[in-house]
Amino acid sequence: REINEVKKLGVKFETDVIIGRTMTIDSLLDAEGYDAVFVGSGAGLPRFMGIEGENLNGVLSANEFLTRANLMRAYDEEYDTPIYVGKRVAVVGGGNSAVTNALTLSKICKKVFIIHRKNHLTATKIYTDALSKYNNVKFLFNNKVESFIFNQNLTGVVIENITTGAKNELTTDGLFICIGRTPSSS
Repeated sequence: REINEVKKLGVKFETDVIIGRTMTIDSLLDAEGYDAVFVGSGAGLPRFMGIEGENLNGVLSANEFLTRANLMRAYDEEYDTPIYVGKRVAVVGGGNSAVTNALTLSKICKKVFIIHRKNHLTATKIYTDALSKYNNVKFLFNNKVESFIFNQNLTGVVIENITTGAKNELTTDGLFICIGRTPSSS
C-alpha cells in the first residue's frame, strides 16, 4: 500500500540494480535525468564485537531479538522463543537500535544495563525520553565488553571502562549486541 502511494507521487522504482556495476548514480542523475536517487540496500547484517563467545546461548543481535519479540510472538508463553522475561540483561550500543531493544527489554526484565563506549546515548530524543521513564535501566557509559563469562550459556560479561581501564564483572542472563549493521549488498 505504501509503495503505491509513493508511486502516485511520481517516484519510479528500479529493482535488481547494482549501483556501480549495471549503472552509476551519476548516469541516473545526468543521462537518465533523475532529480534524486535513493539506494536501498536492506537492513543489513548485524555487526558483532569480534569477541570469542558471541555465538553463546544468551547472546543475540538486535535484529534477532526484535524478530523474536515482534514476529515470533516470544512474549507469549505458548510459544517456544524465549526472550528473558524477568531476567538481568545487557544491551551493547547507544543508538536507536540499542535503545529500542532496551525499551522492549525494560518492560519484561528485572534489570537492563546499557553498555556504551561513549559518555552519552546517540539515539534520537524520542527514544531516550521514552527510556528515561524506566527505573530498571542502568547506563554504563564509557565502557566496552572485554569478554564473556559462561558455562554452556552466558552468565555475565567483563566490562572495561575505556577512560580508567578498570575492569568489572557484570552478571547477566542475556546480552543484546546493537552496534550497527553492514549493508546487505556488496
